[in-house]
Amino acid sequence: MKPTVLFFDIDGTIWDQHQVIPESTYEAFYKLKENGHHAFLNSGRTRAFIQDEHLKPLAIDGIVAGCGTYIEIDHEIKKNEVMAEELVSQTVALLKKRHMPQVLEGCDYLYLDEEDFEGDPFLDILKDNYGAELTPIKGSEGNRRINKLSVDLVDERIEETLGKLAENFHIILHGAEFMELVPIGHSKATGMEFVADYYGVDMRDTFAFGDSRNDLEMLEAAGCGVVMGNGTKEAKAAGNYTTDHIKEDGIYNALKHFELI
Repeated sequence: MKPTVLFFDIDGTIWDQHQVIPESTYEAFYKLKENGHHAFLNSGRTRAFIQDEHLKPLAIDGIVAGCGTYIEIDHEIKKNEVMAEELVSQTVALLKKRHMPQVLEGCDYLYLDEEDFEGDPFLDILKDNYGAELTPIKGSEGNRRINKLSVDLVDERIEETLGKLAENFHIILHGAEFMELVPIGHSKATGMEFVADYYGVDMRDTFAFGDSRNDLEMLEAAGCGVVMGNGTKEAKAAGNYTTDHIKEDGIYNALKHFELI
């Protein structure tokens, strides 16, 4: 098969809920590179949120981060769309008024106010894994570069809040737990299109691997959308092919199936 570009979600696709990556996935990525293919991480996480040591050994050509707002190819930043400070401040104020804990996700830092997450184990996870990248929201005005937001869904007037947010954001709901706010005009799919154009590859020849709600656009935009066996029903409906569970060498087996490795 001629060289193509492949895009991989991180959470639930590259690694499991404990951030463990199957050994077969490392092997698959190296074989992809040996065969002349280009492999990219394509994540809802912003660049500051992609720092884990386990990801670094993967043989990748670049990163599409923050749902297409940031793109890095061969360690060079090709795109970094940051939100206007006025929009950031306006959104922070709305969410604070509705008592909705929020994380401002940037290319350099993650911003949150710890008191908003008091008693939430998510805060301890962030502090343990991304302590150096964590910065308070309060007092950061004018000095931050924000790509997107993640927000806990605790507002009793959620429909009213969503209506206001929809004026500026594509809203990705993850059940009743949290949502991602992505500036309108950006998605994992737009990031794919940018990279495919960079390499001169037709989108019909690309592959995308994902497992959940924020992968739908990516799975539908790719020439072949591959869904992990542990993926959601919604993701499986959007994809073209369902591979094995992440813990059963899903990525490796799918790449073998399509004769890419």
